[in-house]
Amino acid sequence: FGSALVSLPQALPNCRPVIVDDRESRLIGNGQIPRGLAGRLIPEQKQAFESGKPEFVKVVSGTGELLAILSAEAGQGLKIRRVFRLQ
Repeated sequence: FGSALVSLPQALPNCRPVIVDDRESRLIGNGQIPRGLAGRLIPEQKQAFESGKPEFVKVVSGTGELLAILSAEAGQGLKIRRVFRLQ
C-alpha cells in the first residue's frame, strides 16, 4: 500500500505542468488567470477548440508545489477547475 498514495506535485502525470512565479501564484489563488499565463496556454486552447474536448493543465510553483488545475475549453477559454491552498 506504500505506493497507493501520490503526492500532489506527482498527481496527474498526463497533464502538462506550467510553472508560475509568485505574482501569478497569488492571482491564481484569488481566482484570476494572469494574462501572461493565458498567453502561454494558447496551444492548449487551440487544441481544445480543434478536438472539442477540454485540455487540462496543472499549475505548479517554482518550488514544485501543485497550485491549481486549469482547463482550456472550446469556445470558453481558460477556466480554473481547482485551487490547492499551500499551508
